[in-house]
Formats: sequence, C-alpha cells, structure tokens
Amino acid sequence: MRRYSVMGLVLVLGVLGFVAGCGQENLGEESWVVVPTTIRPSLPPVTEPSSEPTDETEATEVKSELDLWAELIRPDQFNYDPDVIGAIEDPASIYVLANKLNQLPEDYVPEDLVEPDVRFSFDEDNPKRKMRQEAADALALLFEGAKEDGHTLFALSGYRSYATQKWIYEGFVASRGQEAADTFSARPGHSEHQTGLAMDVTSASVGYDLKEAFGETPEGIWVADNAHTYGFIIRYPEDKTEITQYKYEPWHLRYVGIDLATYLYEAGLTLEEFFGTALGGSRGDS
Repeated sequence: MRRYSVMGLVLVLGVLGFVAGCGQENLGEESWVVVPTTIRPSLPPVTEPSSEPTDETEATEVKSELDLWAELIRPDQFNYDPDVIGAIEDPASIYVLANKLNQLPEDYVPEDLVEPDVRFSFDEDNPKRKMRQEAADALALLFEGAKEDGHTLFALSGYRSYATQKWIYEGFVASRGQEAADTFSARPGHSEHQTGLAMDVTSASVGYDLKEAFGETPEGIWVADNAHTYGFIIRYPEDKTEITQYKYEPWHLRYVGIDLATYLYEAGLTLEEFFGTALGGSRGDS
C-alpha cells in the first residue's frame, strides 16, 4: 500500500509540473503584453487572428502595442484640430501633452513641487529648482546612476510659472523675432516646464550651458541612452523637429514614467507621434 501511495504522489507531481510548464510556455507566447499591470490592472486579452477564418466568423484583429497604450492613456480632452488651440483639462497627469496645440491653464501650479536632491549649476534659491515629487525622485535616481557610471550632471531649469514663461518668451520675441522664438521657446501656457515634469540638464563639458553639443558629450550620450530607465525621455529629438516643431534639445528631459518612457525610447516615438498629433510642416501657433 505504501508503494502505491508513493507512485501516486510521483504521478501527481508530474502532472503538476507539466501544467506549470505549459503555463510558463503560454506566458512566453503572450510576452507582447508590455503595458504594466500596475498601471492598467485589467488589460483586455488579445487573441491571434485565425489563419483560416470561416464564413461565420471573421479573424480577430490583433491590437498593436501602440493601440494598447493609446487605449490606456489617450487624453480625450485634447483638441487635435491643427487649426485650433485646445485647452488641457487634466494638467496634473504625468502623461500630459503640452505643446503648440495644447495649452495649460494660466493659473495651473502643480501642488507637489519639491526640490530634487541633485546638484544644480547655480546656488541661488529659485522656483526653477523644483519639480513634481514623482519626477524629482526619479531625477535624483537618474543623477545617481550617471554618477555611478562616471558622469556628473547638473540640473539647470525645472518648473516655470505661466508668468515666468511669458516673460521669457516675450524677451526672445523682442530680441530675435517671433518666428525664430517659436522654434525654441514655448509660448506661455504651452511650456512643459509649467507642468513640473521637465528639467533641463547640463554638464561642465559644455560650460554648464544649454547647447546642442551636450548631446555629443559623454554625459549627453549617457542621458540619451539611459534616461528612459528612470522614466524620462529626450522630449525634442534631433530627427523629430518637423513633428515637435522645436529645435533639437538634448538637455530637455521630460518625465512620463518608466513604462511609457521605455516604450517611446524603443519605438523611437515622440509624445506627438504617440498621441497621434504630429504637427508637421512649418506651422506655428499664430
């Protein structure tokens, strides 16, 4: 009787091992599901299309990774008409799209602004030292990671109020003209800095300044290759100026969270492309 009990136990364990193995194999086959469950707990299942659909049923359309993300965080309140400037109704979202077509409320000030624990290129107390808490924590980790790899970064400009951006923009318009200013300076209400999710970074190798040459320095190359692992993207890439309508800014980091940042990095997309709002051409806001 003891002999049969042992054999039965072995048989049961064998069956359980086979079932577990099948589960692991199926998980590998469904590895396309990259939208994190921490963000979307109930991601709908996606089935492969039938290779030979019958007359009664049509093949199930396979949703792309981009489709899944779009369903997750596409902000329906944004106005996508290229001839109309839309008001942003949820400026507190970490996925907020602030650009030439989407305007932040004039009175919007993030409620959780803090100073990140990083080295700055200046000593004076200034609101531009601040970011939203989540972004500030992530920036501190990014600076720490850079230091571990032998690179020293400096923070230069974070949060800006609507009024500050208005003063900056109007100054550039006065000195360089509106057409030129619109290629590198956001109009008030259209700046990512007002969201508290952006920080301009620099290094000693470019004189603690904001220069395109930063992208060619060891520090800039490290940032471009690693920022996404901390939740940041290079918001205005060199090869996407026709889409973002801003000049290349290798120093401008925008926090969107690790999952979306990694997706955008691997897919080579800007936020405009992700949300389907590529501005294109040479159109400005006026």
